[in-house]
Amino acid sequence: MQTLQKHNITGTIRRSAALKLLVAALLFAALTVHLPAQTAYADVPAVDAKAYIVIDANTGEALYEVNSNQVLVPASLTKLMTAYLVLDGITERRISWGDKVTISEYSNRISRQTSLSSFRLPTGAKYTVEELFYAITLNSSNAGSIAIAEHIGGGSEGALSA
Repeated sequence: MQTLQKHNITGTIRRSAALKLLVAALLFAALTVHLPAQTAYADVPAVDAKAYIVIDANTGEALYEVNSNQVLVPASLTKLMTAYLVLDGITERRISWGDKVTISEYSNRISRQTSLSSFRLPTGAKYTVEELFYAITLNSSNAGSIAIAEHIGGGSEGALSA
């Protein structure tokens, strides 16, 4: 396992990342179309997943759930949502690409688990928001997502309220 190395990002990588983000944004938009709320849920579709939860966007009510409290490895959509929070933070000027993010013990612990990470992020190391953004979007870094969430929201749980 390697440690994330600081390096200059070429225009090719930037274009590749931009294309991936565009596709992800389109997919995200397609998945978040608000459908009219139904009162009866007689036909629950079969879902081939270890866990899931479907929440009514208008009421916050859980309509269906299976193992919704089970701890699982974050899926790519979670990392895409983290990437969205980064782009939103940049747009709203709450953060900048050059901000330094210090790797917490928790992010380091996640990065050391080979089933969760492809490279290590040492505790106390500092990376820019841009470096971690590319680690998330190009290398699917769970630990990078946690580090960014901690930076944006003051903790991985706080990012959603940012």
